[in-house]
Amino acid sequence: MDSIQSQKQELQERIQNLEATLKELNQKLEQLEQQEQHEAIDHLEMYLEEVDHHTSHLQNVGQLLVNEIRKVFA
Repeated sequence: MDSIQSQKQELQERIQNLEATLKELNQKLEQLEQQEQHEAIDHLEMYLEEVDHHTSHLQNVGQLLVNEIRKVFA
């Protein structure tokens, strides 16, 4: 009987250790996922700034073209 009790206790301890390790791994995974999201947001912000710059440039070029066309047909 003592052997069964000690086996049960050993299994319970191993389960507790595994649960603690699993919890730690889940926390690390969550941290990595948050870091990945922050990096994706940073890249998105840079991309949007670049798009804004290109849009502004296109608007300027468009305005120059309109002005030149007006000069030609005026």
